[in-house]
Amino acid sequence: MPEPLAGCLAAALFCRGPLLDGTEGVPSRIYSRIGGILKGDCLVMPWQVHGTAIMEGRAMWAMPQRVKADGVHLDFSFDKAWRTTASIRFADCAPILLASSAPRPWAMILHSGFKGTLFDIFGTAWERASRFYRSAGGVNPRLTYAWVGPAIGPCCFTRHLTEEL
Repeated sequence: MPEPLAGCLAAALFCRGPLLDGTEGVPSRIYSRIGGILKGDCLVMPWQVHGTAIMEGRAMWAMPQRVKADGVHLDFSFDKAWRTTASIRFADCAPILLASSAPRPWAMILHSGFKGTLFDIFGTAWERASRFYRSAGGVNPRLTYAWVGPAIGPCCFTRHLTEEL
């Protein structure tokens, strides 16, 4: 983690394998297996719909609630008494993580699939951060970090826009 984010953000990618075997993709089983319940964190895990909606990472939306969205915005000011963990699942879609310590620590985890990328989920996330933090001095691109994970490419299949829309 870059130094400005050390201590305020932790991120991990979990892939198929022994850790997740036997969970059958059930979010509560996965969360229990990785130890989140034991730490007392609440898990926010949207019902992914391949779009651009981004939800607040608040304890009130924690499991078993499943809001329809493809992104989670985490900000300490949402629920000061709760530690919130966000989880999004990926198969062939790209995971994106945006994070900054300015104007206060925040992060967004995004599920950028074919439609989410086409309709600009990243731009939606940046606009959300810009609006949300405007009164606190705004987001600073130079102090914002972005990570994009692996995704399936044209080597594996062809997509036609007319089929998807």
